[in-house]
Amino acid sequence: AKLFDEHLFAAVLNCADNCALKKCELSPAMATRINVQGVENLLRVISRQPQAVRLVHLSIDLVYSGTRGGNHAEDDFVDPVTHYGQTMVEAEDCVRLTKPDAAILRISLPMGVSFNGHAGAIDWIQSRFIKDKPATLYFDEVRTPAYVDCLNRLFADVLSSDLHGVFHAGGPRRLSLFQIAQIVNRVGGYDPDLLEGCYRRDAGQMPPRA
Repeated sequence: AKLFDEHLFAAVLNCADNCALKKCELSPAMATRINVQGVENLLRVISRQPQAVRLVHLSIDLVYSGTRGGNHAEDDFVDPVTHYGQTMVEAEDCVRLTKPDAAILRISLPMGVSFNGHAGAIDWIQSRFIKDKPATLYFDEVRTPAYVDCLNRLFADVLSSDLHGVFHAGGPRRLSLFQIAQIVNRVGGYDPDLLEGCYRRDAGQMPPRA
């Protein structure tokens, strides 16, 4: 609220959530506090502003279980298998009910350099290869990743438009986590023997995966 008072924001791109799947499963209250109540707080502050505020809210493809083969349209029913995914559905509902003129973008894996150098998908895989440590990725978890440079251009366009409702904002190509790691390995010139793969069912039950 103090930041709004100081800067009189005309638009907000809300990227805030905790997407650590295992942490969200082990601490559902924490996940709800950040991913749902955080959005409720933001919406409450926006509603009190004297000027109109444009809101673009980021959600995730993990609102789906993946059991229906992918290729989802925006009006398909959601069926998350993780508490993280469930909180993202709840946050979407809050935005839709409270601010129907907002745009909700369901992204997939954003591919780029992370702030701490190991949190992003590329960074974590690369950090293993650089240290000559193996990395195990799943053959059967398929996402539609997009480079952050591309996403940034998309966000700028949507922020400056009156687009509203729910939209899928994944990349154009379906890639398994194993295939993503293959690309990182090849581009970086790392030892291909460091890359290992398995099916999700062979990796244990925690956390659940789409």
